[in-house]
Amino acid sequence: MQSVALLMGPTLIMFSVNLTQSEFVNVLDAEKFCLLPLAWQRGVYPAMNAILMVIQLVGGCMTISSSSETVATGTKLAIALFVVQTIFWGFTMAENICMSYRLGRHPTTASSCVLANWKTWNQLIPLAGSIIATGRNIMRLTMAGGIEFLVDYEWPSYAFDGYQMVVVLGAWGIWYLPGKCRELSTRVRYTNLTRLERVVDDV
Repeated sequence: MQSVALLMGPTLIMFSVNLTQSEFVNVLDAEKFCLLPLAWQRGVYPAMNAILMVIQLVGGCMTISSSSETVATGTKLAIALFVVQTIFWGFTMAENICMSYRLGRHPTTASSCVLANWKTWNQLIPLAGSIIATGRNIMRLTMAGGIEFLVDYEWPSYAFDGYQMVVVLGAWGIWYLPGKCRELSTRVRYTNLTRLERVVDDV
C-alpha cells in the first residue's frame, strides 16, 4: 500500500499544475495562443489526470499481488500508463511553451498591465512539467524495464520521486501561482466593476 500511495504523489501534483495553467492563461487573456480552448482544458485535463490516476492505482495494486500472472499484467499496465502519462504531460508542457512564445511576440493588455512579470511566474509551470512529466516517468519506465539494480533495490526510484516532488512543491510553495492568479482575477473583476459603475454614473 505504501508503494501504491507513493505512485500517486506526482499525479496529484500535476492535477494542480494543469488547473493552474488554465487559470494563468485566463488571467493573461491568452486563450487564443493555446492549442486547446480554455473550456476544453478545464474539462479534458482534470478528466485525463483522473483516468490516469485510476489506472495507475489499479496497476499499482496488481504489481503487489501474490500471483505472478497478476504482477506481470500490472507491470505491463504500469509501463503503458507511464508512456501515456509522459505524452499527455508533455503535451501540456508544449502548450505552455507555445503560449509563452506567442504571447511574448504579441502581448495582450493583461500581460502588459495586469501581470507585467508574467514570464517569471510562468517558469513554475514548465519546471513542474519537465521535472515530473519527463524525469519522473523516464525513471519509472527505466525501473519497469527490468534494470536489475532498480528491481532489487527500490529506494533509488522513491528517492528520485521524493527529490522531484520536494523541488516542485518547494518552488510552488514559495511562489504560490494559484494564489497569484486568484488575486489578479479579483483585481480584474474589481477594476471592470469600477469602470462599469463610472459609465453608469456618466449616463
